[in-house]
Amino acid sequence: MDGTNTGFFVNQEAFGHLPEAKLTRTARDVFDILFSRQVLGQSGKVSIKQEELAEVLRIGQPKVSRAEAELRAKGIVRNRSRGRIEVHPLFGIFEDPAAMKTAVLQALEEGWDLRFNEPANGGQDDGPDGDGGQPLAVVYPMPMLRQAS
Repeated sequence: MDGTNTGFFVNQEAFGHLPEAKLTRTARDVFDILFSRQVLGQSGKVSIKQEELAEVLRIGQPKVSRAEAELRAKGIVRNRSRGRIEVHPLFGIFEDPAAMKTAVLQALEEGWDLRFNEPANGGQDDGPDGDGGQPLAVVYPMPMLRQAS
């Protein structure tokens, strides 16, 4: 090693909440590959085609498509263009805490929310709380940041 710091920052607290998303096994496998393919300085943008994901996972491309749709529905990823997908900054890798904070705040300003606790009916709360079936809000506090090594 030449003494260069090759560490990066991840949000451990956000990963602790990931089981709450109740992802299917395929969606979690796709997420794991997307996470591992992130490049520092790219703000969570990953260049990978569904065909490549299907090949790596040894599954059909339609299953990858469904898994990506599940990840999008939960707010974990969003598409930017063909062959590129963006991981939510709460699950991104960053050079330093300031870069992570900037990305998370930008995502919040853009309305990019995590939707882990929404019911399968599209987020309508059918409970008797008198709110007229308003969409459920999922709000997570700003997590603590730790450096991964």
